[in-house]
Amino acid sequence: MIFLRKKLHIDEMKLSYLDSGGVGVNILALHGHFVCGHWFASLPEYLGESYRVIDLDQRGHGWSDKTEEYSREAYINDALKVIHLLKLQPVILIGHSLGGVNAYQLTARFPQLVQGMIIVDIGAITQNDLSFVLSSPQRFPLCKL
Repeated sequence: MIFLRKKLHIDEMKLSYLDSGGVGVNILALHGHFVCGHWFASLPEYLGESYRVIDLDQRGHGWSDKTEEYSREAYINDALKVIHLLKLQPVILIGHSLGGVNAYQLTARFPQLVQGMIIVDIGAITQNDLSFVLSSPQRFPLCKL
């Protein structure tokens, strides 16, 4: 199965996503830090055409626009708008790391939109926003081999 790369314009920001084009059960896959929606690209091969898999490049990742705002609220609002604009409800959320926390938070706030969750390897919950990501190159320099 081949994904099509598509985009949505939300609040003057472009969000990119991969769409498997399947019909039936809708899945929104939310990746972790430092990766993109392509992280879940093999899902449709295993699930088949009775599932529509949307692999969202969350803000600041992949082909989606970079922004000044990386708060939990911003990530959740992006996913919420994608669910509404693509008419995915009721949706199954799959989240890894950052995406797992976002999926939990979205489900807690809007349980009527979600029919299930699969959460993989989430880290500790922090009260801070995620702007620390902007300083990552200084905190984690590349190793010379």
